[in-house]
Amino acid sequence: MLFIVALGFSSAANAMVMEYILIAANAISLEQAAAQVKAETGGRILSAKEAIGETGTQYKIKVMINPGHV
Repeated sequence: MLFIVALGFSSAANAMVMEYILIAANAISLEQAAAQVKAETGGRILSAKEAIGETGTQYKIKVMINPGHV
């Protein structure tokens, strides 16, 4: 199971940048977490980082949604 939490967003140049934190209940890789966010949002991954938190491994994924669309 994978929990996805949207942290916040910013908007610039007709695109929205969202930052997600993913908390994995089972072991997945950073690449798999980024691929899941990309599949769910249809956006472009800007950055992906891994951190160990109180609840285990967490992934911070920043994604640009609708780049260049009005």
